[in-house]
Amino acid sequence: MESSLTNFVTLIYKSRDSRMDEWPLMASPAPLSILLFAYLTFVLFVGPLLMENRKAFTLRRTLQLYNTVQICFNAFMIVTLLCRKTYIIQNLFSSTCKVEREADEILYLSECAWHYLINKILDLFDTIFIVLRKKQSQVTFLHVYHHTIMVVLTWTLLKYADLSEEFAFGYMLNNSIHILMYFYYLVAAMGPQYQRYLWWKKYITKMQLGQFALVLLYMAVIAMKGCETSLAMKTGLILNASVFFLLFANFYRKTYAKKDDSTEKSKKVN
Repeated sequence: MESSLTNFVTLIYKSRDSRMDEWPLMASPAPLSILLFAYLTFVLFVGPLLMENRKAFTLRRTLQLYNTVQICFNAFMIVTLLCRKTYIIQNLFSSTCKVEREADEILYLSECAWHYLINKILDLFDTIFIVLRKKQSQVTFLHVYHHTIMVVLTWTLLKYADLSEEFAFGYMLNNSIHILMYFYYLVAAMGPQYQRYLWWKKYITKMQLGQFALVLLYMAVIAMKGCETSLAMKTGLILNASVFFLLFANFYRKTYAKKDDSTEKSKKVN
């Protein structure tokens, strides 16, 4: 019985380095749980109540600084990953499933994933700024779910899963798109005179849909090769990418597809 349980746990989680427990926020789920509880309480209840009879904050300088930091942080994470030995593409096309790593490379993905976790926590300020600017209609299920689940999923995979190139592939895609997204927000925060340069917002959503599709395709190729990854990693990536693809596709349909249809009909009438 004990042997079967051990094998089951190994199938789900595989190996991990206990040294990660010494990293900030990684010893237990308590600090992160408190942080997320505070976040949800503020953006859904306390914040709107406090702002109900107050004038909206503009936060222009704050948003410019925040978006600049996000651009730099995401670029830093990409450079950090690329400067180390990674096998994202090699693993996809090689005849074997895994490339042997040197001893000093064992924690490289975990270190990158921890930076990614901190970045996902920093992303929570998106919603806080929205509430302070009294744009509560933007605090949608997709927005809150996206920010919350990314923190939970990243922490869980970092804490328990055997991180692999599958995680690194999604990591690279997500950081690249976030650089473009926060550049868009930076331009938007510079003032109304720059609005004419913001015509490409819907293409960011298209790229987000593309990244989820590419992650699923990558996982499918790895599975067809017969590569073994931990059940936690496979489940987390596939389920997360699938749910996000559906949610973002629905958002695109409601926000842009219907608007495009209305514009096309208007042109035909005229």
